[in-house]
Formats: sequence, C-alpha cells, structure tokens
Amino acid sequence: MATQINTKKRHKTNKPGVFFRHSTTKGKQDKTYYIVYKNENNKTIESKVGKFSEGVRVQYAHEKYIETLNNIKLGEQPPIKRKRQKLFTFEDAFNAYIAYAKTNKKTWNKDEELYNNHLYDFHKLELVSLTQKKFDEFKTQKRRTHSDRTVQYILAVARQIINYAIDNDLVRNYTNPLSNGKVKVNVDNASTGFFTYEQANQLLEALIPYKGSTSYIYELTVLLLHTGARFSEVASLTWKDINFENKTIYFKPTKEGNQRYIAMSNSIEDILRSLPDKGSLVVSTTQGTQIGQMPRKWQKIVDALIPDNRITVKRTDENGEWKELSQEERELLKQQT
Repeated sequence: MATQINTKKRHKTNKPGVFFRHSTTKGKQDKTYYIVYKNENNKTIESKVGKFSEGVRVQYAHEKYIETLNNIKLGEQPPIKRKRQKLFTFEDAFNAYIAYAKTNKKTWNKDEELYNNHLYDFHKLELVSLTQKKFDEFKTQKRRTHSDRTVQYILAVARQIINYAIDNDLVRNYTNPLSNGKVKVNVDNASTGFFTYEQANQLLEALIPYKGSTSYIYELTVLLLHTGARFSEVASLTWKDINFENKTIYFKPTKEGNQRYIAMSNSIEDILRSLPDKGSLVVSTTQGTQIGQMPRKWQKIVDALIPDNRITVKRTDENGEWKELSQEERELLKQQT
C-alpha cells in the first residue's frame, strides 16, 4: 500500500525564508518550494516559487526571497508575483557556447560530440545548481568506463561552456565549479609522445593508400584512435562484439581493465562496414587468425614523417608484441578523422 503524502506540512531548508511541501507530479513524488516573508504592512505572505521537477532548487528560491525583501524595502512589487522567469539550464549555456564555437573554434564539432555523448545528462538542470560535488561524482562515474585523458577532455568542455556563460553575463553570482582545477583528473604524460594536429593530418594522409590493404594498417589505426582501446583488445574483437543497431562496441574484461561498451562514431562504423567478413574476428590475418602486432611499416611511416620523433612503437620484453598508440595520440588523431 502506497504511503500517503502530507502535502500541507512545511519542511525547513538550509536557507532562511525558504521551505517546501511534498507534492506529486504526474503520479510521482515531488517537492514544491515556497518563500515566506512580511510585506510592507507587516503581514506574513507565503508565495509559491516552483517545483523540483521544474528545475527549482533551494538556492533559486532563496535568491527570490532576497530579491523580494529588497524590493519591499524599495517599495516595489515583489517579483514573485510576476511570471517566473525561465531557468537558465546547462543546455542553454551549451547552445550559447556552441553558437560561438562554430565560428571561432576549429574543434567545435568535437566539443559538440563530447556534450551529446557525455554531458547531456546535465542538459535540463539549472546551471547554478551544478556544484563541484556533482562533477566529482560525474568524474568518478566516467572513469569507470573511460580513460583519464578522455574524462579530462570532457570536463574541459564543461568548464568552457560554463565559463562562456559567466563571461557573457548569461548567469550571475555563480562561480565555475570546474575552475582552478577543483575537479582534477591526473594524467601521467611523463612518457607519452605527442602528435601535433599537423603531424596527425600528415599521418592520416600517408595511411590512406593502405586503406583496404591486407595489412589493415589504416583500419587498425582508426579503430585504436576512436575507441581508446589497447591493440590486443582491438585485435581480439569479434563480430559478436559489434552492434550496428545500437552503435556500440563491446570490449571484454582484461587484466588491465573492466568490460565496457564504447559508442560507435560514424568514422568507426564506416571502417567496420568496409571490412570483409572472413570469420569471427573483425580484423584478422589472411589466414583468418588474430593479428599479433602492428605492422612494421607503421613505424617506418611515422619515422619518415616526423624526424627524431618521440612517438615510437617498441617491442616489449615479455611477449614481443608492438605497443599501440598512446591514449593522447588517439585523442588528438580522433579529432582529425
């Protein structure tokens, strides 16, 4: 039997002049926020601010309470009696930011992709309700399924979106919860080699002639860059791990990490659909067996393009396999494909 909700009882909040009552919206439990104050005639007034399901939070109600008291002192009509302004959401901030980015940033499409794939859960939340704690929880969740470098990029885009809103007075009295490294992801770059964007473009152009070759040098590189997976993980992918309908790729658990699903970008889908079906493996040797290492010619191409480069493919002491591209290289090249 469902518990009956007392919709008349007042419940205190941590802000003076603000309380809430339990309510229901479309059959679901909700909260309705109110402010209480004395008007110019010293009469106690109770005014409804809005519901939790509508995006109203304690902070917003408290701001209305302060604004109402100030207006009473100035002899003005309390603003709560007027039509409540639409809340400025994270989605509103993103729309303003991406309109600017499309004419001022070459990588705006990457920002848009990160927002749609990772930050969309915040889109209906009021911007000022986003706290450091919320982003810390978000960071912890994302690190379970994505590399630290990817999570760092996602948070960087969120920080830029919020900064744009603040710098352009789209929101006031709000400090960016992601500023000054408040939500930090430590990434070890000590032994990581980097491609510049120009070098990344050169490498991709150099690999185009190998597209469709039996070495799959181009296809392997694109898959590594777009998934952020290890070479051994990509090489062991089977067609059962590919879901074209849901646009996901499943990676089995390994000693280095847990099982996970990766979103399939358009570039990955194009590559996968171009590969011949020679058995259970997505990419295989001409005999249909698993590829054990990146082709030597990959390193030769990199060496020819980038003299004295720090991006190397060295054999390991343990099993003689080639090391794959670093996560940083994948992320940088991903923006070029």
